[in-house]
Amino acid sequence: MPEFKSPFNSYTLILPLIEGDRSDVLNKVPLGCTLRFIIPPTLHGSVITLKTNHPLSPTSKFERNKFRKLEFSKSTWDDENYAEVQIITNGTFQYQFENNNGQSGKGFFIVNPILQAGVAGEEEINLNSLTCQTVLTKSLGPLKEWQLRLQPTLDCKYNAIHFTPVQELGDSNSSYSLKNQLKPNPGIRDSFDQIGKFLDDLKENHGVLSFCDLVLNHTANETPWLLTNPEATYNLLNSAHLRPAYLLDAALHKLSVEIAKEKWENYGVPKELTKEEHLEALRKILNTHILPALKLEQFYMLDTEDTVQAFKARACRLEPRAAPAEGCLTIIQDPEYRRFSAMIEWKLALNLFHVNRGDPENSIQRSCDILRSALINLNESIENLIRSHCNAAVENILSGVRYERVDRNGPRYPVVDKDHPLIARYFHRVQGPDTEENLQEEELYAWSEGGRFIMAHNGWVMGDDPLRNFAEASSNVYLRRELIAWGDSVKLRFGECPSDSPFLWNLMREYTEQTATIFHGIRLDNCHSTPIHVAEYMLDAARNVRPNIYVFAELFTNSDRVDNIFVNRLGITSLIREALNAWSPHELGRLIFRYGGSPIGAFKKTGQDVIQTSIPHALFMDQTHDNPSPIEKRSLFDCLPTAALVAISGCAIGSNRGFDELVPHHIHVVSETRLYSTMATGISKAKAFLNTLHKNIGATHNQIFIDQHTTDIVVVTRHAESTGENIILIAYTAFNFPPEEPVNHHVRSLNIGVADVTSVMYEGRLISTSGSPYRRPGTHNCSESFINGIDGYKLIDSENVAPPDAKLIQIRKEHRDTVIEFTDFHPGDIVVIKTQPQPATVQSIKNLEQILKQDTVNKLYRSVTLGDLNKILYRCEQEERDDTDGQVGTYEIPKFGSFVYCGLQGIASLLSEIRVNDDLGHPLCDNLRAGDWLMDYMTSRLLREDSTREIGVYLRTTFQYVKDLPRNLIPRFFDIVVMIVTIAAYKRVWELLNGFVQNGSPFAKQLALASVQVSGYSKSGYLPNKPDAVTLSAGLPHFSTGYMRNWGRDTFIALPGIYLVTGRVQEAKTTILAYASVLRHGLIPNLLDKGTHARYNCRDATWFWLYSIVRYCELVPSGEAILKERVCRMYPNDLAQPVLDNSVVESLEDTMYEALSKHFRGISFRERNAGNAIDAHMTDTGFNIEVHVDLNTGFPTGGNRYNCGTWMDKMGSSTTAGNKGLPATPRDGAPVEIVGLAYAVLKFVDSSYKSGLFRYDVVSNETGVRWTWNQWHETIKSNFEANFWVDEQAEHDLIHRRSIYKDTVGATLSYMDYQLRPNFVVAMAVADELFTTSRALAALEKFKELLLGPLGVKTLDPADWNYNGNYDNSNDSSDMKVAHGYNYHNGPEWVWPMGFYLRSYVKMHARVGEQANALIHVKKVLAKHIEHINSSAWRGLPELTNKAGSFCPGSCTTQAWSIATILETLHDLQTKSN
Repeated sequence: MPEFKSPFNSYTLILPLIEGDRSDVLNKVPLGCTLRFIIPPTLHGSVITLKTNHPLSPTSKFERNKFRKLEFSKSTWDDENYAEVQIITNGTFQYQFENNNGQSGKGFFIVNPILQAGVAGEEEINLNSLTCQTVLTKSLGPLKEWQLRLQPTLDCKYNAIHFTPVQELGDSNSSYSLKNQLKPNPGIRDSFDQIGKFLDDLKENHGVLSFCDLVLNHTANETPWLLTNPEATYNLLNSAHLRPAYLLDAALHKLSVEIAKEKWENYGVPKELTKEEHLEALRKILNTHILPALKLEQFYMLDTEDTVQAFKARACRLEPRAAPAEGCLTIIQDPEYRRFSAMIEWKLALNLFHVNRGDPENSIQRSCDILRSALINLNESIENLIRSHCNAAVENILSGVRYERVDRNGPRYPVVDKDHPLIARYFHRVQGPDTEENLQEEELYAWSEGGRFIMAHNGWVMGDDPLRNFAEASSNVYLRRELIAWGDSVKLRFGECPSDSPFLWNLMREYTEQTATIFHGIRLDNCHSTPIHVAEYMLDAARNVRPNIYVFAELFTNSDRVDNIFVNRLGITSLIREALNAWSPHELGRLIFRYGGSPIGAFKKTGQDVIQTSIPHALFMDQTHDNPSPIEKRSLFDCLPTAALVAISGCAIGSNRGFDELVPHHIHVVSETRLYSTMATGISKAKAFLNTLHKNIGATHNQIFIDQHTTDIVVVTRHAESTGENIILIAYTAFNFPPEEPVNHHVRSLNIGVADVTSVMYEGRLISTSGSPYRRPGTHNCSESFINGIDGYKLIDSENVAPPDAKLIQIRKEHRDTVIEFTDFHPGDIVVIKTQPQPATVQSIKNLEQILKQDTVNKLYRSVTLGDLNKILYRCEQEERDDTDGQVGTYEIPKFGSFVYCGLQGIASLLSEIRVNDDLGHPLCDNLRAGDWLMDYMTSRLLREDSTREIGVYLRTTFQYVKDLPRNLIPRFFDIVVMIVTIAAYKRVWELLNGFVQNGSPFAKQLALASVQVSGYSKSGYLPNKPDAVTLSAGLPHFSTGYMRNWGRDTFIALPGIYLVTGRVQEAKTTILAYASVLRHGLIPNLLDKGTHARYNCRDATWFWLYSIVRYCELVPSGEAILKERVCRMYPNDLAQPVLDNSVVESLEDTMYEALSKHFRGISFRERNAGNAIDAHMTDTGFNIEVHVDLNTGFPTGGNRYNCGTWMDKMGSSTTAGNKGLPATPRDGAPVEIVGLAYAVLKFVDSSYKSGLFRYDVVSNETGVRWTWNQWHETIKSNFEANFWVDEQAEHDLIHRRSIYKDTVGATLSYMDYQLRPNFVVAMAVADELFTTSRALAALEKFKELLLGPLGVKTLDPADWNYNGNYDNSNDSSDMKVAHGYNYHNGPEWVWPMGFYLRSYVKMHARVGEQANALIHVKKVLAKHIEHINSSAWRGLPELTNKAGSFCPGSCTTQAWSIATILETLHDLQTKSN
């Protein structure tokens, strides 16, 4: 199958800068790519300094603490800015950033090494092709024999060998207890140079890399330099906190010796401990004889009387305090840990206790008595603490003894003797007198200078924090006996930096560099207990010697987070994982999937993808060298299936020599003294095939699928994305021994889908050579000289069998599918088959590659309009049903729900979430695999319309190719199709819009797309006499169709942003003229309803309409021509019936003049059909509409207490709560935004008149008052702040806030005038001349402090008694303030005023030269909008949110005016920057 060449191919990976320490997050970056750091919305508006320690040149020496600054691109908007680093070398690298607001963050990125073999490194070994076998170096014998003893390893086709340390071993002969780090083990009988030459030969002539352990945490007891450099260990001189633990250890050792001599037999503890009764007797001895005699608590306590007397002496020299100070007295530990030598802080003690107690003669004595009581309590608390440690020690001692001597799963040592002491030692004495028989002398010596030669053993602490050093003073591990000690080694003490222990750091660096010189990789032994800063230092030294070194380790942290910290800080390439940890076949399958690549059918990335956090790369081993044989843990017959399941994994894999040769016991790293055989035995032949297979598919078959076919049968498929080839392993596990005689049982058939089997690559079975095939092994006959595997079993296998000749399975066809029948398949069997895609699949891939070329798709959109794109991309449920007479809505996914849109964006939004996590288990993917319904749905909706038919035909053809693919690949290719056609649609949108959008920021482009959501054709909600024109939906989904779609106020608040700043001039003009045609009573309708059923009940829509005309003339070249455009009036006069034949015609300036002049004359009428027919909740008075101009101020004024003529139009509807018929926010009088809009409009017509563009010059009323435009707007200006500004010195009973602008002037409910609401910023944005700079800035600060929310702005001062920030229209309570959503505009945070606020903020701060700071504020505010629009499935901005930006269920999820005012903000800022 040809590789599908996606248009999304790039090497750029994106890493957002996230605040905080991200050291526990794993970011993998391939060598050669570009890493792009982007600024997330949370950091917008700040100056960021970003640094990394990734070197500039691949030849530069890496210095962990040497950082260089990365420069950001210089765009105005932070969503466009980025900094990049070219990834030129491997290792672990850190980035760190900070900004001018005190925010900071740091993290790591990992670049894996390139492993190479061959003479000149020409054989690249992919990490997922690595196959590594572990050998005990001491069992290889002299170097001259290594070739012979490693031949079985080479025959098994491994490409890497892990050697245990080659350095000199200590007396225990443990492979990990090194006596001399700088000398080879004497058993090798050769030098490091010769070892290196041998390993080079393996690499060059056999393609095999060599790895070795690095042991940094301990050294053998016999290490010579311990005598000269005891400071390099944790000893009783430099770690005095260990002294009490040592005394306990000495006492326990003495007890063990005495039990061996049967001195405690009369107490119930013989030297043969075999029963729980013996353990209980031992517990009693410990609790009643050993621990009480030691009195360990005394090392932590103070001498009460000495302390009191010392206090008294100090107190006599000082005046007492009048009262005790604040504080709490605590014990300060004696640093030498002597008995009763702890201390207190004298200054604090005197301040607490040396107090005037009213009796001069006895005051000090009384203070001493009170102090004594406090000290006794402190000592008691210390005593209780130490007692709890001792109790824990007893329990841990008993647990150890129980495991070793009583537990059936333990070694069950027969007697207590020198070789098997009852209790392991925690400390080793390298020199000094033998005082262990006398604990008093032992204590004296341990607390002397000789204590430097008493050193703590290293070991393992179950469940301990691996980032904590358990030997430091903050730990009580040694006292509590929590350490599983390694008695042949002492723990090394590095300190915090090389200067703390120069000898040790230098020695270990030399040892590390020597190891890195010889070996191609390092296994960091005991990684979890090695101080992480030490490992960092040493591995940096190793990488400076060998930059491409492979580092692996085994961690026992039980925490992915902590694993990631180790991997990041140390640059660990792979973490060792073990198949034997799986407790069931199902769990083993889970581990294979977890460690092994992407799922089959994984989504294609776009080429510039955000790095997805991942888990560490795995070196997955069937058995590690320090664990029991699987023959002991599971069954002999599980070895082959487990080996195969490990080999099919999509990661590095490993094994050990004993596993391959079926050694039925643990080859112990300490006690094993035999050599390896020179013959390959056991399942080595199978391993050769499996390792070869693993190497061949590691880099190519990058996708994986696990099928738990039955309880014991696991099927693993490795899929080559580039060719479509599958390698399928069917493994019949045998975690438990199967019945000795094969049982004929039916295994259900396996359908492997649309593919052809080309080869049965392998069939294998392990059976007994005598007796029943599944005979259990008897007693193993161990060779005295060689490590030998189990006898009496043989591997029966065959390779590359023609499918008809397979023995364990039969292959048949079922239509296009291939089915496997199991004819002779039993526990322990494995089968590997290869499949190829069928010709139809191959042809479909070729067809898709051709048809999905981006240029081809782009051409489909060449004649598509923005109205068409609204249908192609969007359309909510209600719109689609409106279009189809109720027949079709959004597509519903079973077990998930419906898309938010019928068009491409609904699907693309969901796919963007699924794609990033390869969530192939999502119900959408299930739906796509199950059938073609979604593809047919998408096609059919586009075929319905002539304007979208070409795209529908294209999708029908393309989806037919997708349908011909195997079902498991359909989600992947469906996603590719949707991505490509959606991106092409985006591009067409931007192409049809103006330069502001095309050259704008990503956020501007996203908002421009959102503007298309709300502008489309509507079958039931069209403009007057214009059914073929697009209309502005107020918001989706609630205001999408019918009479609810078109609202005058919403339309004209939104129109400048949706249409004008994006360049949609024709749509803007059509909308302005359409609403002009239905002017009546001098008003633009609030609810349009095609004009024939319009409702004229708002006072602000007319002014927003007029201001839209102003904006049209400002933004459109020669825009003033619109003033002469024809308006076909539907209502020639206020009482006329609708005229639908366009026979009454006038110019737009005539219509504008009518609106202005009628306002000046005064408007007074009663709404038509007043009553329940048009509003079921309004009182009778509310239907009376009154508007006039106050001749004293020039302010348009009107309304009454019982109607709501502005955008804050919530009418009460709850009878229960008593708010029915009462507007929550009547805002009668002169609302501030209407006054500002009036000023801006009047100033425009005045200027237009003077320029000869507007033919009217005056307005008059019925009393004969005549005003010119200039007179009117100047009257407003001269009265604005006098009426609206609330000064700091203002006095009035209703004033609650000062330095604000009133919301209204002349409201019936006078207190409402003084409420702080956001409406003044509308006036400030459109008519900033009305505002004094200092006052405007003060008011904006109040707004910023009190009203500004994350996404919207509070609609009422939070301190107002009416405030409630959470809107719930379904609230049926008796609370008048919130019932039936009465608080709609009394607190909830609306988005559309935010744009006006930001524009005002910039304007006013620009007046005082602070535009740069204002821009920073704008960026910070808009960060939340960027975040929201990119994460919302609707890809829009909502109508409103609840308190503090929380989700409001009753809000439209995308709202026209919310999108529009933010677009206007961006446009204003871009215009000013240009």
